[in-house]
Amino acid sequence: MAPRSPTQQVQSPQMLLDSGDLEGQALKKELDDLKKEHDVLKTNYANLEDEYANLKAEHTGLKGECEGLKGQCEGLKGQFAGLQGQCDRLKEKQADLSSSLEKLKENAARTSALIERYKEDFKKVSAALSGQ
Repeated sequence: MAPRSPTQQVQSPQMLLDSGDLEGQALKKELDDLKKEHDVLKTNYANLEDEYANLKAEHTGLKGECEGLKGQCEGLKGQFAGLQGQCDRLKEKQADLSSSLEKLKENAARTSALIERYKEDFKKVSAALSGQ
C-alpha cells in the first residue's frame, strides 16, 4: 500500500472491512479469528467458573464432613477415656481379688494344719480316755 498524502481521507475500519481490498479482507479475517478466540475464551472462562463453583461446593461439603468426623473422634476419645478408667478399676479389683485369693489359700493351709493337729490331739485324748 502506498503512503498516504496528508490530503487523502483516512478510511474508517468499517470502510476498510467493507472495501473488499486485500488489506480489508485480512483485517476482517483477523477480526473474525479474534471474535472466535474471544468466544472460546468466554466459554472456557464460564466452564472454569462452573468448575470453581463445583469445587467450592465440594470443599464446603468436605469441610462439613471433616467437622463431623472431628466430633466423632472427640466422642470416641471420650469413650476411650471412660473405657480406660473402667479398665484401670477392673485391674485394681483383679489385684484386690488376687490378694484375697492368696489370703484364702494361706488361711486354707493354716486351717488344714489346725485340723491335722486337732485330729492328732483328738486321737491322743481318745487314746488316753480309752486307756483309763
